[in-house]
Order: sequence, then C-alpha cells, then structure tokens
Amino acid sequence: FSACYRRALRIAGTEGWQVAPERTMRRRLEAEVSALTITLCRKGVDALKAAYPAQTRDRVSLHAMEAGNADYHRFDVFVRWPAALGSNSAQDEIVRPQMVAFQDIYSGRILSWRIDKTPNKVGVSLALGDMIERFGIPDRIVLDNGREFANKFLTGGTPTRFRFKVKDDDIPGILTTLGVTVHWATPYSGQSKPIERAFRDLAEDIAKDPRFAGAYTGNGIDAKPDNYGSTAIPLDRFIEVVAEGIEEHNARAGRRGQTTMGRSILETFEASYAEAPIRKATAEQRRLWLMGAEGLKTDSRSGAIQFMGNKYYAEWMYEIAGQKVVGRFDPANIWDGLHIYALSGEYLGVAEGTENAGFFVLAEARNQASARRKWMKAETEAAKAATVYDA
Repeated sequence: FSACYRRALRIAGTEGWQVAPERTMRRRLEAEVSALTITLCRKGVDALKAAYPAQTRDRVSLHAMEAGNADYHRFDVFVRWPAALGSNSAQDEIVRPQMVAFQDIYSGRILSWRIDKTPNKVGVSLALGDMIERFGIPDRIVLDNGREFANKFLTGGTPTRFRFKVKDDDIPGILTTLGVTVHWATPYSGQSKPIERAFRDLAEDIAKDPRFAGAYTGNGIDAKPDNYGSTAIPLDRFIEVVAEGIEEHNARAGRRGQTTMGRSILETFEASYAEAPIRKATAEQRRLWLMGAEGLKTDSRSGAIQFMGNKYYAEWMYEIAGQKVVGRFDPANIWDGLHIYALSGEYLGVAEGTENAGFFVLAEARNQASARRKWMKAETEAAKAATVYDA
C-alpha cells in the first residue's frame, strides 16, 4: 500500500491534487473493500481458496478397509539405482526414487508400497496387489488423476475417468473388475488426499535418517544441506530404511486422530479389521494385477486369437468367434497362454499358444517402442528449432 501511495503522490504533485494522509487512505480502503477482495487482487486465486474453511471429513463412520487412497511420493534422497540387466549402460544411475503407497483412510495405516525410479502403472498394480493379497478389497478408493492411476489397465470402464478416450468396448480395469468405486482427488489439492499427511511424516523421519547423511537433498533449492550430493545410498539399503520407517509410522503410539484416540495407527486398524466385513480376492481375481491386458478380436470362424506374432487357441473358443474379448497374460512370458475374459469382466478360459513367433518378453518390445517415441520427439523438436532460427 505504501508503495502505491508514494506513486500516487508523484502524480498528484504534477496534477495539483490535494492528497489525504496515508493512514486516512488506508482506512478508506479497508472500510470500502473487503479483506477477501484485497487477498484475491494481491495474491491471486490460490490465496483466496486457502482462506475458505477446510472441510473436516468424518472418518468415525468408516471401518478398516472400507476406503483407501493412494499416491506417489518422491524422496529427498539420492539413491544409487543398479544398472538393468541387459542394459547398454553398465553405470549405476543416481536418482531420487518414487514410492507409491496405499493407505487405509479409517485408521491411516500404510498398507502396501513399492519403490521405483518413476511413477508408472506397473508399480501401482503391484502395490495394489500387495494390499489386496494381505488385507482384502476396499469398497472405495481415492486416486490422483495422474497417468499412473487414470489408465485403462487400472481404471478402464470407470465412468468418471477423464483421461484418454473412453470407448464402449474399453478393457475393464483392475479396480473396475474388482467392483471398487473410484473417486478422483482434486488436482493440485493435497488436502483432498489423506495420504499426503503421512507423506509429510515420512519425508521428515525417513529422508532425514542419519543413515542417509550426505545423500539428503533438502526439500527445496534453498534448503540444501552443507554435505549436499556427497554420497548416494545403495538401493537395497534405502529400501531397508524405508521399510523400518513405515513400520515405525504405523506402530507409533499416542496418535490424536479422530479414530486413533491415543492408540497407534496399527492398533486402530486391527481393532476395526477384526470386526469389519472384508471382501477377499478369489484365485481368478489374483491374476488381474500380475498380468498385462489387451483388447483383442477373435477369428470370425475359429475364435482363435493372433497376438504379438503368436496364435492362441482352445477348442471352446468357437463359441466366441468374431467377438471382442480381453486377453490377460504374464508380460514376462507371453508364450504361456492367454486368460480370456469377456468385456463384461467374466472369465471365459485359457487359450494355449500354438505358434510361438513373437517376443519372448513383452517388456522389451514396449521399451523399444518407448525409446523410438522419445527419439522421434527429440528429432521433431530439433527440426522445429532449426526452422525457427533459419534465415
């Protein structure tokens, strides 16, 4: 305000205006313009949004495993990631690893987690499988709208998914097939994801563990420690410390949440879990998070399927000749056969591989395609740059 007042004084001097004292002008502004309007004009929409009272969500009405939520967290720690087998580079890579975690909303317990270099749907599906195998299937789940969650493999068929084109014959995603209701968190809104509170605890306790001295990066460019970048933690050691930290987080006594009331998160979860109705996964459902999935069309005469250069067939498949189906498979060995599902999610049977001509490991083919896309994108950008600077 003072800076604006001084500018007004300079103009008033050239125009010959009479000017009231600064304090009088300030009182006039505060009397005629609301504090919220001033906040909006000075600090923007986000500051105005923060001034609105936060919603307090009641967890007491829930029970353990009724609702969960998941998200990714990047640790402020340098980790030495081993070079992949068969990679062209023999050098280990220094990364800040990402962790996907699933949390029970009622108690706040971290139920499962996986570590990877970048967010991806494979890590999400494996962590989801870990949770379901050990604890059961939640009725509802809150997810971030990032590609690692809002993809067709995980949430295909969900009516409220607003990523990628939605088609009537989309492959039913894992969560859709399991009957889990998906809720999408508000973008750029940490308070809509309860797991963000747990991530703040883990960032403070795990990233600053004394065993990570020299590898801690700080939580911002202006918060780097004096020994920044002096070392990187081996991956197996990092995972060991993370496992200890999550176990301590769940078992810490004296929590003051709505449902814990002085107990630990672990005690709160187990007390409710012992009495709650929990859905367990069947043997057929366990295949979902361990397999890839593709929408396929059967041969119009025999019902056989051609996929990745291989032919898959079983005698019963004449009944689905010409139909669109979902083929689920082990991405590490597509020759082992396809598990065939109807688009509705009904399991139909197994189709054995009869002609083995395709890739043995599907991941290698996808890696090749990914590398080619990145290369083409880089070349396209280079061409655009050349055009811009060409005389």
